[in-house]
Amino acid sequence: MKQVSTNQHAWVIVAASFFSLFLNAGLCYAAGVLHVRLVETYPQNVYSVAWLGSILVSLTALAGPVASLVINLYDCRTCAVLAGILGFIGFVGSYFAPNLPSLFVTYALIVGLGLGLSNTSSVVILGYYFKEDTSVAAGITVTGGGLGMFVYPVLTDFLLETYGLRGTFLILGGVVFQSCVCGMLMRPSEFEHSRREMFLSGQNRRQLVIHAISGGDYTQCCSILTNIPFLLLVFSYFTVSLATSSLYLYLPDYFVQRGASLQTASFSLSVSGIGSIVSRLTTGFAANDPRIGSILLLAGMTGLIGVLALFINLFSVTSAGQLSYGFLLGLYTGGLWVVSGPSALSLLGVERLATGFGLLMLSIGLGYLVGPPLAGLVFQASNQHSSLFLFCAAMCFTATVCTFLTAVAGSGSDKLVKDSMSQKQTDIDVDVVCNDVDASFHLENGFCVDVDKPHFVPEEEKLVLEKT
Repeated sequence: MKQVSTNQHAWVIVAASFFSLFLNAGLCYAAGVLHVRLVETYPQNVYSVAWLGSILVSLTALAGPVASLVINLYDCRTCAVLAGILGFIGFVGSYFAPNLPSLFVTYALIVGLGLGLSNTSSVVILGYYFKEDTSVAAGITVTGGGLGMFVYPVLTDFLLETYGLRGTFLILGGVVFQSCVCGMLMRPSEFEHSRREMFLSGQNRRQLVIHAISGGDYTQCCSILTNIPFLLLVFSYFTVSLATSSLYLYLPDYFVQRGASLQTASFSLSVSGIGSIVSRLTTGFAANDPRIGSILLLAGMTGLIGVLALFINLFSVTSAGQLSYGFLLGLYTGGLWVVSGPSALSLLGVERLATGFGLLMLSIGLGYLVGPPLAGLVFQASNQHSSLFLFCAAMCFTATVCTFLTAVAGSGSDKLVKDSMSQKQTDIDVDVVCNDVDASFHLENGFCVDVDKPHFVPEEEKLVLEKT
């Protein structure tokens, strides 16, 4: 397996991933604006319309395993381009959708799947191009999604007022389609080329299916499912997603109940976008410090979100306090998505990154899907917002404990991953010498072997290997 070191094109990858997340992940923050117009269009189906936005947002994470399958079979470029095509087809289909059930297919399912493919491919490819500064690259990249928090709600509102719901769908389809350009800039890494050649050569259909699902063989798949530190990380993201999805959904309503205007309550969420952008940039640089690390940062952020949920009453009295709360919420939740990729990389290594990150995104999507209804049941049972926020705090503190356990249990596995990556890089250097001997030669058991007709290289050519 090959992994390229950081080079000039790696920063092209960062730019492409940044704009891919801006065009796709940022669109999730416009779902609420579209929801208002959809309710006006279908007033007799308010409950069904609410599920449209919920499925759309959840699929951005639930589609992680599908994205992993595409990446394992092909590469991140194919996954990113497919995301743009699906987004375009989904929005254009929504323009022609004759009724609400059709929108569940075109808008919720197809567009949501496209957004999910973009999210996963834009993060996974960073692990293939950055051996050391993965956290910095991730911090810069996911800021694109934070920037989308500002642009898309305002843009969508303008389009709805100017062109109506159908016209907005059509224009958004054209905007999302531009992410295909970003995808084409994601040149497959040497690791992806090597992996694809190895797994597609001489495999039957059954082996290809196993490779597509797990990124390798049975052993590699089992190694992910039995990796205790990684499973703890997955559960940590699931519980914190339960909390953050509920916080963002019920926060405006709580502020209104405390006497704030709807405009102030909504603006507190916009201010959280500022905190999110600041967090995404600073978290990337902090996680790159070996004395801190991405997993320890994750534990701190989940704990602080829990503290915010516990003491929300202190911020709800004045408008300044509500806006401050929105900023702090964005400050601590924005960094969660920066450390997700580097944390998975440190626990699994580059070979299992695509499959592992897909599972991680699946857990996040399940949290988003289940969180708001579960919090709603808590609120319905007590009829008090305080019980709801206590539930969110409990989920965050659970995530903190699981993340600390991940850091403790994962310290040994992190060393094994680094040693494995170092050994593979040594094999790559020797393999390059084999290619210099003959284009069809590759390293096998310490010798250069012809892949078409295996044989040992003459003694004088073996000396080339020994000198390396």
